[in-house]
Amino acid sequence: MRATALALRLPLAACLAPPDTTGDAATRASFACDGGRSVAVAYGTDAETPSATLTFDTGETALLLAEPTDRGKRYGWPSDGTTYVFLAEGQTATVLLKDGTQGGRETPVLTNCTPSQGG
Repeated sequence: MRATALALRLPLAACLAPPDTTGDAATRASFACDGGRSVAVAYGTDAETPSATLTFDTGETALLLAEPTDRGKRYGWPSDGTTYVFLAEGQTATVLLKDGTQGGRETPVLTNCTPSQGG
């Protein structure tokens, strides 16, 4: 998958939030997404900044840091390059690929992600 190849070459960030999207330290959550895909998220802190480490069903991982948002939770990587973005609001999460070569255009990679068993 192209997103995976890009992720391996760049300092990536990917993210998903726990069911209540609070992002508390040591919180873990698993999500089932459209298309039979899944992602696990471990929340913590990185240099005192709230973080989310995503582990995709492909085995790829991405560390993301909390970013300002008007609603829910948003995690990304502070870079002008290509990176993942994790959005969570209520019981639903989405993973986007932010393309630094396309002016920061964000394209959905995992959609309609909802909490699943085992996290």
